[in-house]
Amino acid sequence: MRICLCYTCVTTGKRTADHAAKFLATYHQFQPGIEHDTLIICNGGPLKTEQAVMFSSLNAQLWPRQNDEGWDISGYIDAARGPCEHYDMMLCLGESNYFHREGWL
Repeated sequence: MRICLCYTCVTTGKRTADHAAKFLATYHQFQPGIEHDTLIICNGGPLKTEQAVMFSSLNAQLWPRQNDEGWDISGYIDAARGPCEHYDMMLCLGESNYFHREGWL
């Protein structure tokens, strides 16, 4: 089964750096338990360099997109029709999500 974890990152968000740091710290602290790919949905366009570097430890694909309408949900729908179209499953996580136990996936 091919799984893609889709994490929304708001490129101009006021708390984006804090949320991403917590997401990444807990991702590494509490392993998912199953192989998957990771797509960072960059709502609002490309991430700033310092934001993009944060995600390098995940070997994630960064996917910049406009955030014209629908916000997070439109990003997930567009990802399902685009970069995730050949996956069996997508796990869609908002910017403030984080992990608190092993094997969460």
